[in-house]
Amino acid sequence: MSSCSRKYSIFTESLQQLRERGVSKRKAQFSLMVSKAVPLQHEWLEAFWCRDCDEQTWYHVRKADDSYLLQTVTAAHWRQATGVAPPPGYNPSVSEFSQREAHLSVQRIH
Repeated sequence: MSSCSRKYSIFTESLQQLRERGVSKRKAQFSLMVSKAVPLQHEWLEAFWCRDCDEQTWYHVRKADDSYLLQTVTAAHWRQATGVAPPPGYNPSVSEFSQREAHLSVQRIH
């Protein structure tokens, strides 16, 4: 897989999310008092291209020590990101099956 986009920062307004990432309660509370949204360090959204599948997929990337954890982007991740619009056709209220079938029917037309 190869990166095919820039990295888009993710922010949070949640004390719990900061605590889950190892930020002390006091520092998390202070950060949220100073700024309504706090950037999550070492986390971002990024699109990758798979040559085998010939598809682009968006991931939530989280750097942990010397490795990277990838998770398919969720609706919550899109709401936390700034400067990036969800890809065309992305609608979290539509099931994966419906999206896949719609994509296949468009391919059949062309």
